Amino acid sequence: MDLENTEKIPVNFIDLNVNDVVIVDGRDIHDSKIKFNEEIGAVINMSTDDDDGMYFLISFNNWFDGHIGGGDKKCSRNNCWWFWVENNDNNNIAGITFYKNRFNLTDIFSSLNENEEDWYKDIISDFEKQKDLPLVEVVDEGYYYPTYLDAMYDLNITGLNHGKYQQIRSERNNISVDNNYEEILLTELPFLGIPEYGDICYFYDKYYKHPNYNEILIHKLKRVSDGKEFIMSDEGFRQL
Repeated sequence: MDLENTEKIPVNFIDLNVNDVVIVDGRDIHDSKIKFNEEIGAVINMSTDDDDGMYFLISFNNWFDGHIGGGDKKCSRNNCWWFWVENNDNNNIAGITFYKNRFNLTDIFSSLNENEEDWYKDIISDFEKQKDLPLVEVVDEGYYYPTYLDAMYDLNITGLNHGKYQQIRSERNNISVDNNYEEILLTELPFLGIPEYGDICYFYDKYYKHPNYNEILIHKLKRVSDGKEFIMSDEGFRQL
């Protein structure tokens, strides 16, 4: 994700909380080989000690130069790092800056739709309101429905209006392999994403009931880190 136009608000290290989504920038003075270039991550654990200070474990979306976080499931790809201050009187870590994950929504939306009409402007205000929605964590990507167009349409995946729905339906009639169909969806719907284990997402109360399996309820989730949307059943995520 391009963060050049992102609104980054510095936050004191001691003010971080578990489940915060942050941007980390700088070089860790405790290990000069460890460098962060505006990496997006989520705080997944913390510890305080009167003698040793305060510790936070951050799991990163796209940074893999760390460790497995003592076996935490969110750190299975060496995408985690412990940060600490020597005692609770310090506000920050030398060499590292933490920012709250506040995006310039217009820049992000327009960069994803440079060749499209300005329909995305109509949804910016709704996106900004999502800070009041509950957060969930993806725990099983197997409950993702990558090609279920009817559910996407019913749950208002961004950009899937009636015309686009009919267009994609028509394109699917000309192919026979679902993998190719998923590629079409990801191309035609710039806000459609693919979930990964540990993704933190906004949760919508509205759901789509599978017509053939009444026990399956499908929800729309929007990933906090980049605004990408996808649909999955409630067995694929847990509320934080």
